[in-house]
Amino acid sequence: MIAISNGPPAKAGELILLRNHRRFQDGSLPWSHIYEIARIFNGLTSEENSLVDFDRLIRKASKLTNPGDIQGLEKLKNPMGMKFQIKRAFNDAVESKESLNNLQQKLGYGLLLDTPNCDSEEPRIKFEPPVWCKSNALNRTYGSDNFLLVKLTDPFEKRVRQESKVGAKAQSTIIKFFNQSIRIGNRVFHTFLRKESTVWLVYLDNLGVKSTQEFVNELMDLEMNKNLTVAKWTARMSLWISATCATIDFDPENIRRVPDIYSDSLIISLMQMNLVAETLGLGYVPSAIEGKIGVRSIVWRLGELDDGEDEDQRLIQLWSHQLQCKHHLTIKFRAHRFCSETRVFKLEEEAFIIPRKYCIDMGECNGMSEIMTDGSGAISYGAAINICRSLGRSFSTLPLTSFWVSFSGFAKGLWYVDHQASPDDMSEWIEVRDSQWKAEPSTGYKYHFNLCRLSRPVESGHVGKQMIPVLCSRGVPNKVLHDLLIQSIIHKIQSFNTPDPVKLLHAITRQGSFFRIRKAIADTLHRATHNPTAYRSFGDEKIKSFGQMEDQQNVDQTIDRLDSISLMPKYSDEVIISMIAAGFSTSNRFIIDRIRKIKDSFIQDSLKFRIPILEATYVYAMPDPTGTLKENEAFIQFSEFCDPTTGIKISSLNCMGLVARSPCVTAIDCRKVKLVENEILRRNYYDVLVCSVKGKQSVLSLLSGGIDNKHFFVGDQVAVIWNKQLVDSFKNADVEEHEKFDVMEYFEATRKGTVKEILLPLFEDDDPEEFLRAVQDTMVEGLFTPNHAGSFAWKQATFEYALGASHPLTLSLGEIYVQCLDAPKQGLSLNAKRVKELDVRIRKEFSKVVLSDGRRLVNLIKGDQLPLPDFLRDEPKILNGSFQGNFFNYANGGKVHIFDDLLKEGRKFFTDYSSKISEKDKLTHAQRSRDRDRDLSHYFDEEMKQYMAKQGTDLWVIWISVLRPLKHKMERLSEMNRDLVHKSASNRDWDKLWSDHYSVATQGAKRDFTNLTTINRTYHNHTYKEAYEVQEREREEIDSCKSMTWEKAQDLKAAYLNGLDELGFSLLKASCLSFSCNPECFLPYEVAFREMCYLKARARQNEYRTNQAWETDKISRAPRTLNAECYYASVVKSGSASKRRPEDSSSYDPV
Repeated sequence: MIAISNGPPAKAGELILLRNHRRFQDGSLPWSHIYEIARIFNGLTSEENSLVDFDRLIRKASKLTNPGDIQGLEKLKNPMGMKFQIKRAFNDAVESKESLNNLQQKLGYGLLLDTPNCDSEEPRIKFEPPVWCKSNALNRTYGSDNFLLVKLTDPFEKRVRQESKVGAKAQSTIIKFFNQSIRIGNRVFHTFLRKESTVWLVYLDNLGVKSTQEFVNELMDLEMNKNLTVAKWTARMSLWISATCATIDFDPENIRRVPDIYSDSLIISLMQMNLVAETLGLGYVPSAIEGKIGVRSIVWRLGELDDGEDEDQRLIQLWSHQLQCKHHLTIKFRAHRFCSETRVFKLEEEAFIIPRKYCIDMGECNGMSEIMTDGSGAISYGAAINICRSLGRSFSTLPLTSFWVSFSGFAKGLWYVDHQASPDDMSEWIEVRDSQWKAEPSTGYKYHFNLCRLSRPVESGHVGKQMIPVLCSRGVPNKVLHDLLIQSIIHKIQSFNTPDPVKLLHAITRQGSFFRIRKAIADTLHRATHNPTAYRSFGDEKIKSFGQMEDQQNVDQTIDRLDSISLMPKYSDEVIISMIAAGFSTSNRFIIDRIRKIKDSFIQDSLKFRIPILEATYVYAMPDPTGTLKENEAFIQFSEFCDPTTGIKISSLNCMGLVARSPCVTAIDCRKVKLVENEILRRNYYDVLVCSVKGKQSVLSLLSGGIDNKHFFVGDQVAVIWNKQLVDSFKNADVEEHEKFDVMEYFEATRKGTVKEILLPLFEDDDPEEFLRAVQDTMVEGLFTPNHAGSFAWKQATFEYALGASHPLTLSLGEIYVQCLDAPKQGLSLNAKRVKELDVRIRKEFSKVVLSDGRRLVNLIKGDQLPLPDFLRDEPKILNGSFQGNFFNYANGGKVHIFDDLLKEGRKFFTDYSSKISEKDKLTHAQRSRDRDRDLSHYFDEEMKQYMAKQGTDLWVIWISVLRPLKHKMERLSEMNRDLVHKSASNRDWDKLWSDHYSVATQGAKRDFTNLTTINRTYHNHTYKEAYEVQEREREEIDSCKSMTWEKAQDLKAAYLNGLDELGFSLLKASCLSFSCNPECFLPYEVAFREMCYLKARARQNEYRTNQAWETDKISRAPRTLNAECYYASVVKSGSASKRRPEDSSSYDPV
């Protein structure tokens, strides 16, 4: 951590990473240039620093328009260069005369803190290259160039979280680092915010801590939020940097403040609600209203009173204990009305006298009163349409979106389209529930809603590692689960066993992973136009620069997921699509190999306790806003979901189903419900699970682990399963028998006190330095809170395996694990004393477990390590490592544990499958060794036959000077490849050797990567320019030929090569390699994938022309989609990159 020499000394409490300069002050250099200069000096030693003329470097940098070029101004060991797509964006900005300030506001700048050196206590600082910033409210409002993101490396973060002397020392270092201001050139940054392991620093124009104090108060007003705990205030403030895609502003007059709906809320008629709203001066009909009967409050929701009588005679529902009157009832209704004069919300109250005959007696109120709409409200049809339009989406191609997940200025919530919305009503309004109204805003404040996501079409899901034991504990037999596993694997494998290329492409493109890969490529290609001929392939002289990239990370991958030399796609799916589109048969050995890789990957993923279920999906859950669903009912309607087995579109479900939360660790985390039709909900709700709010305890409350009215559930994803085999055998857990467990006894607050007690006094005393230090300490302390979620997840899985899912200790550990997930956000940590008591209880329970050999399990515990299968903590090793069977013969009442059963059956299936593949390869080896693809070698073969037979003529010089040297080099390359394969494949077969190139996970795989890189270089080093060079044997043979002069021979050679040009020579070289290699060899595809596709497509096109009436037309030209650009790049569909409509993004046809 070195400041540039010859600069002014740092002020107290200031760290200088780059000293100021007069050119920084006068604006000669923009921030993007200053940051790149700082990155150069960041990696220098003191000696190297003193050798750099700082003023001269600044003068040179000021003449550059692209900050990416600054790295080359000094002959130094420069840091990692600016990313290609960002550097190009700066060039594009200059050409389009776009302001550099606008561009650099879209980039994120940050530092990386690493563990200190042995002789220093200060953390090592590394400047990260600029990246495209994430979309969040803070960046959109203030511009990302005003912020500096500081992230801790994983080793340093682990050290900081340690509860030891080493950890305490690291914590002291971190606090000191973030309490000081950081100077980079003319900018001084101050810490103000943290989320997870990333700390945000802000730069303000007028500098100083005073402006930073005002900025913090602007983000999260202290006076309005004074009753919040400091931990909660910190968590709410971090919502500014949560990933959001747009900021939507609502005027206060378009905000409807409504109360939350509770499980004991009843229904009020539209007539009565109209009267109440008009009397209170609301100007609209609210979806819910609060009222008081005596001293007790109750909330009514707007709905239809279905009691078999005239609605005019029935106005409101009431519980029996509320109808303690003979003639009439007095209810004081209350609501918040927006006052247009004072521009604030005012609480209005009015008493209504309702005759008893207009009231409906609903009997006794059973169960507790639970809040059902925390963070959940309605949005108007008009507002929903306008929001979609602002995001570039249209309702003409989509069903009415079910709901929106947004961050308001105070809290997170979800908004669903009003079920009574009319397409003719284009008014814009949005509801804000009382539970969302965390603080009163200032007068004239506009409400900002930062959109996270829209509801989206769902797809088939799976049953995961946590849910499987829960299902078994509720009566689902082991056989049902492993039968479903094997059935899903067989179904998937069979979909790829087809000689029809169209069906094969259909099977590939239907995979969820395929869409995720395409989206990842599209996101990476954002603002980048791929140029495959730049610096790569086709004999470009600049290919030599590849050797300088050896030490860089991801050397074999480019931004578009292509191999840096051969341009072969990284993913097997894309390899197959590209080859089939080029004309290769599905029987091609390389395509078969890639299909096998997809199959193997699917089988191994399935055997890692993830059972694909066609009749399952993940959706967001919400309470029924209409109150029309009966107890234990739910409604789900799909927009674009088809039955994977029949292909028939499913509209809605009308059957029994399972609903499970994530994480699913206890018996009540999964419930059987009745999925029903509902005409009212059908109007508007798609791809969202609507659950009933009726009953003693609602389904959503149970899924949240709720055992009292402190718990509720809304707006999270749940798994919905309607597979008949699973549903029929599942039995709901008895809530009454579920042991009540106060999980908060095991936690304690690490950050105590409220904003009013800690931060507000410092702010009001106008002491900005102390205030900012208190805010920084509050933010940074979150880095020190150990997160024990992973540890307790493993412990819970361990005890479930050893003692069963219904054991009280298993349930307790599950509840602690779930709480650990949110503990850091709430400022909580585990209570050390209670954890020790838990350890004693653990040993006591383990002392009861006796193994078959007489040993007790408690005696086998070594420290924190338990003698249990590794797959309880990590994923099971299917191919490598030892396979451990059932450890406890009598666990779960003497039954075999489901994990052991799945592994046993899955391993047996995989072994049988692999054996059949090996036997098939042995039987077809002789046939494959003769099955050469003539389309690939035809080009070179024809050239060789034409010129090799011309011995004694002038054309023979082409054979001896161009074709024969090329053939010899390709043969040597084939031999070198064969030797490397035999050398490296001591414990693996040929296919496995090359597949490991793309998944470097073992030492052997790293050797394979080295071999492939060597072969790649050898192949591409024989460039078009090198072909002009004279070979020694060539000169001897030409000199011995009396009819040929040396000058004439060179002219003929040059004429032939000039006629080929670079493209033709690369195709000739690739064809020669295919000619020289064994037909089973994959080398041509690995080193010249693009050329192989080109040769095949040209051969197919020539074959097509030959079969036509104009057989004389044999012009050899490239197909439309195959040109000097990479073929794969023409196939990738990348929404934003290719400007295609969303509905076209799933197509696999070429652009």
